[in-house]
Amino acid sequence: MELVFLGSKQFCPSDECFDTGVDNLQNPTHYVIWNMNMNTHIYPEYSVSFKMSPSAEEPVQSQIESLAE
Repeated sequence: MELVFLGSKQFCPSDECFDTGVDNLQNPTHYVIWNMNMNTHIYPEYSVSFKMSPSAEEPVQSQIESLAE
């Protein structure tokens, strides 16, 4: 586990021996799982999925399109 400071722009481990990072080694509140380890290191307790109703889908799609412009 690697120490990653608050506000860090670090996007990958500093060495191959680190697979995760935390903001505080003694009392962590933020955890980082490097992208290369996501599919092998994350085991969700719950999986949540949802489907939007057609009436909600249209306004959301409009907002997404306006952001893309």
